[in-house]
Amino acid sequence: MLVSLMTAAVFMADSANFALVTVSGDTVWFSSFRGKPLVVIFWSPWCPHCQHELPEINKLYKKYHPQGVNFIGITRADSSTLAESIEKYGIKYPEFVNIRDVVTQPIFGEIPGVPTTFIFDSDGKLYFKQIGYVGAEVFDEQLSNLLQQEKQKHKWDWLKKLWPF
Repeated sequence: MLVSLMTAAVFMADSANFALVTVSGDTVWFSSFRGKPLVVIFWSPWCPHCQHELPEINKLYKKYHPQGVNFIGITRADSSTLAESIEKYGIKYPEFVNIRDVVTQPIFGEIPGVPTTFIFDSDGKLYFKQIGYVGAEVFDEQLSNLLQQEKQKHKWDWLKKLWPF
């Protein structure tokens, strides 16, 4: 478990890039999410806890995406099952197919169960990890705190652009 947390903690800065495949078959490179906080949700359509969590994640997406937080879902379902789930649950954030964990395992480690959620800061460092369902309040609090930290971390960025040091 410690190894997977350490692996995930440096995924954006130090890991190899990999391709994610959308329901429509488009490819999105994982590195395209660098530079902004990121929520990654591993889930499955057959999982009752995931089904309960999806509407909550949608609400968090609507609240935090306009503030610069990216959300992505990764599931082991096939494309047609995923497409049905996206429509059924009204998922608005990008969803990707991961039939086997071969692609994501080097970065996220073993996913012991679903839902499993990772929250990364804008530097790609692991901020929070949750295995299992906990409710939107926990994620809401974590994202709110992360955004406060991000504001403090980046409050002098405008000066760096004027005077690089």
